[in-house]
Amino acid sequence: MFNIVKIIELVAKSRPIANDLIEQYLMKPFSMQEQLNKTGLNFANKKALFLGDDDHMSILYSYIFGTHSTVLELDDRIIKNQKELEKKLNIQKLHKILKFNAIYDTNTIKTPFLEYDIFYINPPYGSKNQLFGAKVWLSRCLEKLKINGKGFIVLPINKNYSWSIKNMLSFQTFVLENNCVIINIEKDIHFYFNHKDSDLTSTNIWIEKLSESKKLIYKIEQNLYR
Repeated sequence: MFNIVKIIELVAKSRPIANDLIEQYLMKPFSMQEQLNKTGLNFANKKALFLGDDDHMSILYSYIFGTHSTVLELDDRIIKNQKELEKKLNIQKLHKILKFNAIYDTNTIKTPFLEYDIFYINPPYGSKNQLFGAKVWLSRCLEKLKINGKGFIVLPINKNYSWSIKNMLSFQTFVLENNCVIINIEKDIHFYFNHKDSDLTSTNIWIEKLSESKKLIYKIEQNLYR
């Protein structure tokens, strides 16, 4: 067994270089540890869906908290690296990663579970498209989330960036339209290595699904990123 600090260091150093073209920004290790401290018990022994996982948080949840993680990922580098970590950490029974493009709905892929207890996304921030990518990410996860299941979303809310405030208002509306409620917010707790806005942090937003979602996005008519 690795201790928590060592396992975070191992995972953080193994991550592929971030691809700015698809809005990958790697969380700093101390923020990854803070994330585990604040959220880990919510994921313990749960069936969890991750859509995109360049930070490799799913690996940490599975290894430390026994989470049954399913990762849907577009980037072949991340798929390869997480499969290597599965073997190295002996978590193949807990952790699965599958190739997936979010422009398609989740009925196009066979996941280990029909529905999930919880999901985790750190989606595109969409500074110029009103969080369209994040809404698509959320749509895909709500397709698989059970009623009364929880969702965990990482997004910026920063008054120094007016787009982040406008985006959050749009996002809150989208959450409510899909029969979900925001149940908790933990603001400005994540820091990143390579974001062009060095002072931009991100926030934990928890939602709960109260009933079936009716206004999910299926028709992709614009760029998912920015």
